[in-house]
Amino acid sequence: MNGNNNTNLFTLNVDDAIIVNSKDLKRIMEENSMLTKELQLYKKIYGMMKNTSKEEIIHSDELSVDETKKILDNELIKTKNEIAISELIYSLHDCDSYEDLFRDNIPLLQTRCNGIQIAIDNLTNKDNDDNSEKLS
Repeated sequence: MNGNNNTNLFTLNVDDAIIVNSKDLKRIMEENSMLTKELQLYKKIYGMMKNTSKEEIIHSDELSVDETKKILDNELIKTKNEIAISELIYSLHDCDSYEDLFRDNIPLLQTRCNGIQIAIDNLTNKDNDDNSEKLS
């Protein structure tokens, strides 16, 4: 060394630095990859919907298993939110004239949730069976 302790290979500005351990960096990279794939899925589905006229219907056989699962998962979340909103509105409403719209609709929505969950489970089981057959 030339006796100068101020010689650095790079300068680090502490205000701009983000220190991440390798475990967190790996998790962040995986999450970014999953979000990128999900975004691509939504773009594909949106493109299919955008290019579909009112007379045309998107057929489930045009979707991959992952795309179908994602649609079902989103529909399940949407339906659970509808239940929560119906419960909230009914609990805050002082008039019984809306029972059929809110309170009485909740069992139908719960049945819908059960049906969607069964479809997800069946799709998952079918996918697992297909994967195990491929490995055999």
